[in-house]
Amino acid sequence: MSKVNCDTVRNYDGFMNKNFSDGLYNETNIKSAQDLQNVLANIRTGGNGLTQYSDTIYQACKDNNVPYWYAIGTFAQESNLFSEGNKGCSQYNNPGCMMSNGKYINYSTPEEGIAANIANMSRRIQENPTPLGAWNAWYWPDRPDNNNENCKHAQEYLDKYSWAAKATGLSGI
Repeated sequence: MSKVNCDTVRNYDGFMNKNFSDGLYNETNIKSAQDLQNVLANIRTGGNGLTQYSDTIYQACKDNNVPYWYAIGTFAQESNLFSEGNKGCSQYNNPGCMMSNGKYINYSTPEEGIAANIANMSRRIQENPTPLGAWNAWYWPDRPDNNNENCKHAQEYLDKYSWAAKATGLSGI
């Protein structure tokens, strides 16, 4: 187990500890679905699988009051931006899948799965006042697991959220 990663998350005092109401939705680079598509297209050299779903992500984030950076960061960590192709319903590489209560749910279309994942993010956000609190509800590093994967990946999530927030134009990061 990487003690540094766990301690980093426990002691983190950056933008992820702000209340969602404290400007975490002021993403200056995103004013439309086209803006989101442009950000996604430029987010990684060689493209990524999120770009083709920019309309779905934009609308689902808007409908569910989820910051774009939060959705992009989660998809970046959980699915490698859907760039690995459709591998059934494993490791979130298929955007038509969602993990719920330890079981994979396979949706009829990728768009349906993406919308359901973002709706789930919204529920976590409504239950927790800060992004880190919402993230912790899913993936807190002290939650028991067999291989200490939670601690190992804790810093990776924070890095992905920071990276996505910068890409979407969130100021004060």
